[in-house]
Amino acid sequence: MREPPENLIIRAGGNPMTLPAFTAIREEINKINHPSQPAVNWPLIESLALTLFRSHGVDLQSAIYYTLARMQLSGLAGFTEGCELLAGVMVSQWDDLWPPQPAVRTDLLDWFNTRCGHALRQHDYTARDLRMIYRAERALQLIVDRLQQSDLKRLPKVDNLLWFFQNTAKKLEQTRILPKPAAKPVQMPPLVYLAGTEPAPSEPDTGDDAGYAPSQPKVQVRFPEPPPRPMSALQGFGLGLLLGAFVLTGTWLGFYRPLQQQFTALTDTCLSYTNILTRPRVIELFPHRLISIKNTT
Repeated sequence: MREPPENLIIRAGGNPMTLPAFTAIREEINKINHPSQPAVNWPLIESLALTLFRSHGVDLQSAIYYTLARMQLSGLAGFTEGCELLAGVMVSQWDDLWPPQPAVRTDLLDWFNTRCGHALRQHDYTARDLRMIYRAERALQLIVDRLQQSDLKRLPKVDNLLWFFQNTAKKLEQTRILPKPAAKPVQMPPLVYLAGTEPAPSEPDTGDDAGYAPSQPKVQVRFPEPPPRPMSALQGFGLGLLLGAFVLTGTWLGFYRPLQQQFTALTDTCLSYTNILTRPRVIELFPHRLISIKNTT
């Protein structure tokens, strides 16, 4: 059963060249460049590397082989696990790490960049891979920072892997938050009317159909009428004043004017009776009229 790398106690190991496990690992790795291209036993490399780490410690070359094997077996997740192990041993045990030669270390890390970079670029990534991509990016950032602080005369190109994961993460983030395209405004199509045609008078059959063209209906294209413009506030105010004037005029003509005419006629009648009663002759004859009425009764 495979032991997870996070359960390993990371400690730097010495030269593993004389160990059988390391020799078997190198034999499998050498198959990559063999002309006949035999199949590489990646599970065996993974298992032997873990055995070597437990018994002897972690060296730079074995850690690189282990990372490549994990990537071949588990893709992005396997590369991330191996890369985190590699970053841990490089950051904490760089001065004691085997091999000690700066040039050999640079060559090993360049080989790691080439092999892993070619395989990683063949994968198709989705938004579900972002969490694992962030982990790999962080581990590679630790490796790059440690290399920049080292005494290597020529820095390996591990930063190419870091840039690859950074660009991949940006692309996936953009596709995840890409806004939906705005809906296009709906435009009414023009209305098409077919005008009715009068039936053409029948012509005698000449037996020759050459030059005969059947009558075609005329096509008229009419665009929809634009909607009426809404009435402005000033126009509405003026229309209200005009309607109010009409209402007041009708009320005055239909109600107040007849009352005024009746009141004027009543006033004229009262004045006429008053004039009659106040005449001198009528006043003088009034007592005699009363006596005449009394005698009659």
